Amino acid sequence: TTGLPTQNSALQQFGRSLPLWTAGISPTITYKSLRFTVVGEYKTGHQTYSRIGNEMAWTGVSAATAVNGRERFIFPNSVLSDGAGKFVPNNNVLINDVEGYFTGIYRDASSNFIHSAASFRVREVSLGYRLPDQLMASQKVFKEVTFTINARNLFLLVPKSNQYTDPDFNFTTGNANGVSTSQINPPTRTIGFNISATF
Repeated sequence: TTGLPTQNSALQQFGRSLPLWTAGISPTITYKSLRFTVVGEYKTGHQTYSRIGNEMAWTGVSAATAVNGRERFIFPNSVLSDGAGKFVPNNNVLINDVEGYFTGIYRDASSNFIHSAASFRVREVSLGYRLPDQLMASQKVFKEVTFTINARNLFLLVPKSNQYTDPDFNFTTGNANGVSTSQINPPTRTIGFNISATF
């Protein structure tokens, strides 16, 4: 009569929080005085829980809460009792309280915020330039001088199911994996510059 789903009362296992597979690549290209290095990484085979998804549903800013233009809708793949002990496809009973559904039942089912933690990222890119030997030979202070530009977290690719944040982030400063909250900062790109000299 309400069109609302019922929640499974038994705990369910949805996967693992640590990656099953991790692959990395770190090619370096050197040409004359230039040195270019990229560090890439791919992780897959694990899941994560994003608490921020739960809180976004409460405030009504998540993509899920905008389904059907925030109007009443039939819960996907739902069934109804026919009164004779059988269940039939629900083709006409709409969720009677959309706001109540997303702020209540939807948020109570933690599985709604479990998603793939797979990711491909470019962790670091660096470009270095070493001053030519001819230039260094004209002085007697330095044996070698190198200028390097470093950039980190340049690119992150995650599955469509992850609408929230970097799956490597967690809710503690320790080694916990698979749980994030709305209190973590979003990932940022950083660019740095350094000079190294050998005497």
